[in-house]
Amino acid sequence: WFNIVDPAFNLHLRDEGVARVFSVRKPTDDGIVTSIEAFDALDRNILLMFGARKPGKPELEEWRTLVAGIEKRAAS
Repeated sequence: WFNIVDPAFNLHLRDEGVARVFSVRKPTDDGIVTSIEAFDALDRNILLMFGARKPGKPELEEWRTLVAGIEKRAAS
């Protein structure tokens, strides 16, 4: 299991069930929204994470920086 336990966020993910992980950028009326999405071997979505934001507000730059850091580590 991959566990993150924080006062404001909890994630419990059975990592052996993860077949593929993608970072995805989607256009919205408020600009680009970035997500991290994971799928199992049957192509079922098992994880969908977005940065915290409110409608009408742009995505936080801190979230984009975090995702970019994950992408960089995965590529090396």
